[in-house]
Amino acid sequence: MKLLDFDEMITPKILTSLYIFTTLAAIAFAVILLSSGHIGGAIVMALVVVFNRIFFEFIIVAFKNNEYLKGNNDYLCRIAEAIEKGAAITAIPIDAHKDADFPSPLEPSQDKQ
Repeated sequence: MKLLDFDEMITPKILTSLYIFTTLAAIAFAVILLSSGHIGGAIVMALVVVFNRIFFEFIIVAFKNNEYLKGNNDYLCRIAEAIEKGAAITAIPIDAHKDADFPSPLEPSQDKQ
């Protein structure tokens, strides 16, 4: 049963559902406030939606970092196995973990300082 394994996290799925629920509740509350003439309250609820997104992004970043580090660990294990076998490191493809947010650890940085 996948639920008993800790290879796949269920907390990000729960957080995503909670994010959707709280965002929809804030939007509904903003519409109710706007229809009753409380423009200031509706603006506050719109800000709650924005800060709700920021709050959940901070939490999800921790899980994304975990996935990234897990990919790096797999890649480094393959390099270690290749070194033990005496193979050239260049024979290992650099596609261990492709993520738009994080560059590969062996690719040159694109940052210019």
